[in-house]
Amino acid sequence: MKLIDYFVIICVLLFVFSSSVQSPDRAVVVYESEGYTVPPFVQSVLRDSGIDSIVIDQDVVTGDGKTPESVAAAIAAAQKNGLPAIVLLNGLKVLTVFDVPATAEQLQEAIK
Repeated sequence: MKLIDYFVIICVLLFVFSSSVQSPDRAVVVYESEGYTVPPFVQSVLRDSGIDSIVIDQDVVTGDGKTPESVAAAIAAAQKNGLPAIVLLNGLKVLTVFDVPATAEQLQEAIK
């Protein structure tokens, strides 16, 4: 192989692996509303980090009784994780899900 061949291969690999790392553009905080209140710091930390967020009950439905498509994957991931949970998304794709941290500092660390 020629040097240019190695260069092309390296460029392709860099492109593939660098584009596969996705950052969250939205966070969905999913909880069971009975007996739980989302800590106030959650939305402020997410907002300050530039991530749009929404707080929803796990049983949220539209007027026709269906789970909204925009949050369906987040609700399913949160329920699998255990509630309450924060789900980080890129578009409709779930990137990660974790329990709601006890402090703002822990949340800042979790979304890095």
